[in-house]
Amino acid sequence: MAFLKIGRFEEAEVDCTEAISLDDRYTKAYSRRGTARRELKNYLEAVEDHEFALRLEPQNKELQTQYSETKRLFEKEVNLKPSEEKVPLMIKTVMQGPVNPPTVVNTSSSSNISSKPFQSSEAVDANSSLQTVTLVPTKVESKNGRKQEIAASVQAAAARAAAAAMTSVSRNMVAPKTSYEFETMWKGLAGDRLSQVRLLKIMDPLALPKLFKDSLGAPLLVDIIQTLGLLCSENLNLAIQILESLTRVGRFNMTILFLTPKDKAALKKLWDEVFTTGQIPIENLEQLESLRGKYRL
Repeated sequence: MAFLKIGRFEEAEVDCTEAISLDDRYTKAYSRRGTARRELKNYLEAVEDHEFALRLEPQNKELQTQYSETKRLFEKEVNLKPSEEKVPLMIKTVMQGPVNPPTVVNTSSSSNISSKPFQSSEAVDANSSLQTVTLVPTKVESKNGRKQEIAASVQAAAARAAAAAMTSVSRNMVAPKTSYEFETMWKGLAGDRLSQVRLLKIMDPLALPKLFKDSLGAPLLVDIIQTLGLLCSENLNLAIQILESLTRVGRFNMTILFLTPKDKAALKKLWDEVFTTGQIPIENLEQLESLRGKYRL
């Protein structure tokens, strides 16, 4: 806290990270680290910290305000990133008869394409059939076109970043030590079930209750169980161990009690199609039937 007050945000971030490594449920450490990262303009990481702190204390008004403010700054930064850049164009001129100025098409907006003759202060060399010209696309006058251009640029950048992050995490996967690390990795692998299976395979099932303590939310629990459907075909015993360990996570019974009807239906369907098939040995079927009662399916 002292480092934050005197504006030494990098030191504050380091201190908070050390505090989280000692207690991964320390709400104030996430809140303060998010504030430090926000001041350092690391808005994405700041949003993640404030979001996690708010999940630990969802009724905390101060945390709600912090999260909203940080999210607003992050969205503002994304929307203000320049999308115009100089574009090198290869213009081929063929010297046959009168030379008409080549037409340059402005492609800076798919919804507002304009064309105009290319104007240059220098004459085109008649002996050269290929000339490189650097142009700056004109600004799009249409507000709607500008918004579409920004949205497309942001979506493309986000997709590239997500793909790169997913590949990096998948290749260099290390078992997380805290629930925060686990959830961050799990979200980074969203949409890639095989990589999520790999993450579960490197985890120690017996360590899951200590890892999650009492903060395993229903959406994450349901997602993990659905991923276990794939793991079941590779390593049934490990899948059963994980299912068993999850029942020992703090407040598990409350989490199961408040599952939405949609989530319960999805888990029941998964259980019927995967965990009760004739390919599963009898002794494992007995274990799974016992677990089914704990999951109230």
